[in-house]
Amino acid sequence: LYTGVKTYNGAIGVDIFENSLQGILATASLQGKSTGLVTSVPIDHATPAAAAANVNNRNKFDLDYPALDNILQQELRIYQPTVLLGGGHPVSFPADPLPVGVEPNPSQEFIKASTYTELSTKPTTNRYDYTFLERGTDAATKLADTAAKIDPEKGGRLLGLYGARGQNGNLPVSSANGDYST
Repeated sequence: LYTGVKTYNGAIGVDIFENSLQGILATASLQGKSTGLVTSVPIDHATPAAAAANVNNRNKFDLDYPALDNILQQELRIYQPTVLLGGGHPVSFPADPLPVGVEPNPSQEFIKASTYTELSTKPTTNRYDYTFLERGTDAATKLADTAAKIDPEKGGRLLGLYGARGQNGNLPVSSANGDYST
């Protein structure tokens, strides 16, 4: 999608021999540009991942693979877009789970617990060197205020993790009649 090279179904940033390809995000970064991925789906879903990862399977989100053989860790530790905003927030909190049968399959988690814990407990001092924001009360105001203070010229980076419970990590979408029933 972002490399200009035809590959096989399910591949992310690799050719048919699983060799890494340079995508548009890396090209821009090498030219000294600030980069970003903003999406309504989980940040390590196939479409945003195609800009900032090289894996042989689109389902290698942030699971127990070797350290960098997964999408999220490559986004955060190798490609490091200046801005990374989207879905994929853990679908519920342990104290507030959705009912059985409604909660998505835990094997489809987009962010493993250890990654989320690192980001959420150290929003400005995490190992990924991102300022971390997440869904919650006044999230839009917090995002605007925080983004205004980030200086990419000084290495500042922003990671916002959103998404609706029960929506498989996606941001809610308004239907034609203006509600969110879809």
